[in-house]
Amino acid sequence: MAFSVGIDLGTTNTVVSIASRGINSNIEVLTESINQLNQNGFPEESSLLPSVLYVDNGEHMVGAYAYAMKGQNLKRVIFNSKNYMGESSYKWDIDGKEYSPELVASFFLSAIRNHLKDKYNGNESIESAVITVPASFNIDQRNATKNAAVLSGFKGEIILISEPTAAILDFINEQSKILNEDKILELSDFKKVLVFDLGGGTCDVAILNIKINGNEIYVAELAVSPHTLVGGANFDAYAVEGIISDYEKENCLDLSKELKPTELKALKSKLFTTMEKVKMYFSGNYFKFDNGIRTKDEIISKISLPITIPNIINGNPFTYNLTMAKYNKYISPLLNVESDENIIKPIISTINSNSLTIDDIDYTFCVGGMTKYPMVWDTIKSFFGKAPLKLADAMQSVSRGAAIYHHYNIINVDNREKKNSEKVVDIIPTLPQTIFLNVKDGFPIPLIEAKTKAGTPIIIEDLIETNSNVIVSLELYAGMSPYDPNLKRLENVNINFPHGIEIGSKISLKLEYTKKGILVFEAWVKDNEDIKINLSLEGNQFTDEEIEDINNEYEINKVGGIL
Repeated sequence: MAFSVGIDLGTTNTVVSIASRGINSNIEVLTESINQLNQNGFPEESSLLPSVLYVDNGEHMVGAYAYAMKGQNLKRVIFNSKNYMGESSYKWDIDGKEYSPELVASFFLSAIRNHLKDKYNGNESIESAVITVPASFNIDQRNATKNAAVLSGFKGEIILISEPTAAILDFINEQSKILNEDKILELSDFKKVLVFDLGGGTCDVAILNIKINGNEIYVAELAVSPHTLVGGANFDAYAVEGIISDYEKENCLDLSKELKPTELKALKSKLFTTMEKVKMYFSGNYFKFDNGIRTKDEIISKISLPITIPNIINGNPFTYNLTMAKYNKYISPLLNVESDENIIKPIISTINSNSLTIDDIDYTFCVGGMTKYPMVWDTIKSFFGKAPLKLADAMQSVSRGAAIYHHYNIINVDNREKKNSEKVVDIIPTLPQTIFLNVKDGFPIPLIEAKTKAGTPIIIEDLIETNSNVIVSLELYAGMSPYDPNLKRLENVNINFPHGIEIGSKISLKLEYTKKGILVFEAWVKDNEDIKINLSLEGNQFTDEEIEDINNEYEINKVGGIL
């Protein structure tokens, strides 16, 4: 391909960028605008493809039209599916057909692939891509993402990199184009950079150790947050509940008695859909009125937005004047570390997990659409005691960094076999969660600990004893501790010994987490390495025949909603 493809497969929106070599070997990046159908069936261009699937009579629509259907026909709409990636038992049922999270994601990726093929007149073979995932994604979640790409039609190499790393690569690429005296990052020696990514569905925190030495870029993950399902959708939900509560007080009524349960649910759904525009309106006007003279409270007091939902309360409209001050009150629990659900806890746990303090963090970056909201930004600024650094576009930086990734020569910095003119990068991820082995009696036993650096081999001996002469089945879990209430079961690893072994044999294991985010196993009979099995926890789990059958049934490549 003349260009590389980077995809930010987000909970709320999917964004795609392409990158190619330009003048003076600079990497030039373009975030694609995608022509989509809006709710009225008219074309609408946006770089954001809403990660929403609408199913109607066997037809599948994604993007702006599908998003609009959330407020009109919720039973036929699937959204926030990324939150369930890697959970093989989780399904949505529409018209008697089951939709797994990875199948839903395949429609978004297929729409992206179709857009690129159509735009570039079929002159480009769109077979490979770099897709970003949260740094906290476990092995099964990563594999499910790869499976989604395969189902969508990508037949080449699918590379997964973490969203924080992608955002940093975009920033570094932009900084490389300006004069040294104008650069705002000094990375000639190792610096600890915290990336705070607050998207539509998740809050992802990563601490990276970064150094740039000439053309060499070194990026190592020091710590990542647990997978935290707090994002823009939570802010919307809190705001909707606040609006309903205040509306009832102001009008002296109880909507649960005035409306049927289905009608109240429909009202909340329409309000929920409206909240995205509310956040954008409040943010835009806040910065418009911020002239450096007015106080924050003075600015907020001037901003309001009337909300009208027609024919929703016994044939009458729901009307409410939402002020920015009220909105801020509604979302305040999410910004308060004392609340059960908030955006600060993942930051604290990530810093503490590596025995660091706030003072150890040299730079802080904010990524994701919700970080553009003033109160979120101020919360992060207040926590660190200094303003975070701004990316050129918090909504596009992740996909841009993914596209850039393909144009760096990915190396191990210890092996510097390269041309002097090439820019090279060494990215060392860490295992986001401990991998545990379930045992018959007692708590799960850790096999490889969280924060283990990629490329670090772990040997396990005298732990596993066979009860079969042909197969050893390992029941694996991922989490932060054996007492973790969110411990997630992974796919079993089955070690097949083709020539048979004695029952009761001791099995030795070697595990290694690779730079590509793959967990590799070697297993052998103790004291007899001649009987050795190699395998890895890596998708794709589908055969070519299964892929064809799924595409014939769901027509993924014919997804609608884009023009």
